[in-house]
Amino acid sequence: MQWSIWTSFVGLILTLSVHAQEWKTFTPKEGRCSILFPDTPKKLEAEIIEKKRASIYVWQQGEQYAMFLTISTIIDPPRTDAERQTELDNSCERMAKSLSTPQATGKILAKNTLTLGKYPGREISLSFPSYEGKARLYLANDRMYQLLVLGKKDLVAGADTKKFLESFKITD
Repeated sequence: MQWSIWTSFVGLILTLSVHAQEWKTFTPKEGRCSILFPDTPKKLEAEIIEKKRASIYVWQQGEQYAMFLTISTIIDPPRTDAERQTELDNSCERMAKSLSTPQATGKILAKNTLTLGKYPGREISLSFPSYEGKARLYLANDRMYQLLVLGKKDLVAGADTKKFLESFKITD
């Protein structure tokens, strides 16, 4: 499968005390999805894979932080269920590799199959030398949605991560 047209990042930087904030629904214009964030994020621009532009939305409080991301990518849609499952598995591997550095290689600790309505997905737990990660990936027609939380182990395993991941909705 080829990654094509555009990739959009919606990012959020949060402290470990996010649960004290009132979370709000955020809907990126280009993403055809919605998700809860603790406040209105600030938009940044960045260049990412294959010279595509990314919109990054950031909200930060204090100096200790974790990162919450949603990524929406338009792809050539897989035609069969087997192709969809392969695309999801390959995307999990690409995510772990893309987050790794020569000094900090990420490992997938667990991978589970899930669905969001009629859309197939995966949930993965990631480990890096100085932080942890949890991600969900969903394949909806011609879009791959990736939700990612990176931070200290207690944040990644905590209620804020669960709230973030479970609030995601596809609005197609």
